[in-house]
This record gives sequence, structure tokens and C-alpha cells, in this order.
Amino acid sequence: MDASATAASSGLLGMLLPLLGMFFIFYILIILPQQRQAKKHKEMVSSLQRGDRIVTVGGIHAEVVRADDNEEFIKVEISKDTVVKLDRASVAKKIEADVVKS
Repeated sequence: MDASATAASSGLLGMLLPLLGMFFIFYILIILPQQRQAKKHKEMVSSLQRGDRIVTVGGIHAEVVRADDNEEFIKVEISKDTVVKLDRASVAKKIEADVVKS
């Protein structure tokens, strides 16, 4: 009886070990980088200031006109005299000053 109980527990361990290994690899390769990217994006969006050039998730290039820290929306100018209110979550990236081409 003792030998069969040991065999059953080692069989269970033998089945769970590969699953745990796959979960660990999945976490390292997919979940961890995604969490880092989300944190970096959140920091970028919270640091937006007047005059920053951005690209929205829709591909619109704009310049930040007003960005208050306590509001979830920012105001951006997409063309001369066209100011729109934009949700902070829809900012895809910030364009650095040396990348902007006129």
C-alpha cells in the first residue's frame, strides 16, 4: 500500500511539474514585459505637459494645449484653431523634439 501511494504522488508531481514550468515561462516571456510596458506608458501619459507632441491610438498627431494632473482628459490641438478634448488613455506615444519634422 505504501509503494502505491508513493507512486501515485510521484505521478501527480510528474504531471504538475511541466505545467508549472510552462506557466513560469509564459509569465517571464509574456506577462512580465506587458506589465513593464503598461507601467512605462502610464508614466509617460501622466508626465504630459503643454507643448508636448503626441500621437493618438487613431494615428492623429497633435500638440498638448492643456494637461491637468487631476483630470482624465487633456486638450490637444490637431490643426490651427482646432482644439479637442482627448482621453489620456488614447495617447499612444509622445514624440520627442528631435524626431519632429516640419
